[in-house]
Amino acid sequence: MRSNLLKKKSKLQSQKKYVKSRIPKESNLNENEVLVSSYIMELNDKYVCEVKNHKHCFIKENHYLSLNNFAISLWAKEIINKNADLNTPPNHALFSMMHSVKVTRKDSLFDEFSQMHHLLHPSPSSSPSPLQSTPSPLSYNYSDYNSEIQSRSRSLSLTSDHSLFSQISDNLSRKVVPNMKDFLEGLDKEFGDGKFTYYLPIFEEHEIRVNHLTRLSDSEYILIGITIIGRRQTVRDEAKKYE
Repeated sequence: MRSNLLKKKSKLQSQKKYVKSRIPKESNLNENEVLVSSYIMELNDKYVCEVKNHKHCFIKENHYLSLNNFAISLWAKEIINKNADLNTPPNHALFSMMHSVKVTRKDSLFDEFSQMHHLLHPSPSSSPSPLQSTPSPLSYNYSDYNSEIQSRSRSLSLTSDHSLFSQISDNLSRKVVPNMKDFLEGLDKEFGDGKFTYYLPIFEEHEIRVNHLTRLSDSEYILIGITIIGRRQTVRDEAKKYE
């Protein structure tokens, strides 16, 4: 009887030891698994995406390809196999740009504006849960990233959401102010050679720039030698395009 009890006890102890040995430990990971994990972390950092609510995306010529956890894991493994690198995804159907979304600069700014609007005016149902899961050592928690966006958006002094979007649109449509030489040469092409570049030396002497032209009075124009009324008005009208 005692002998049977000792055998059962020994068997249970060996089973417990076997179960414990099945629990993965970082020290037991082989070199390949460690490399894959490190590349996953690098890819997660490199391809954080704010477009179209994608957590991660690969960008190529304004096309945004969403990257899920499986895609990033596969990419990391293919880097180990020397079929890809951190800048070039593997040649796999999962990474085909046919699945990508083309996003223009205006769309990107509008998405950022919408995200700020949501953060500044959250709905009651969007309040965060008080319970948060504990991240694993090889996973990323992006709540800090969202908190940074929220604190940055709160620091903006907004008179209204409409005025903010209007300001973004105005900045996109505003022309680059040319130098005086290019500006006058453009007028010559339209109104006649030498009619406006004739005044270039006097503009340069008085350090007058294109964005000054709309604010000069008639007496100041006459003082520097532009006495023809039509030319003064043409210069003013053209300079208004760069305000």
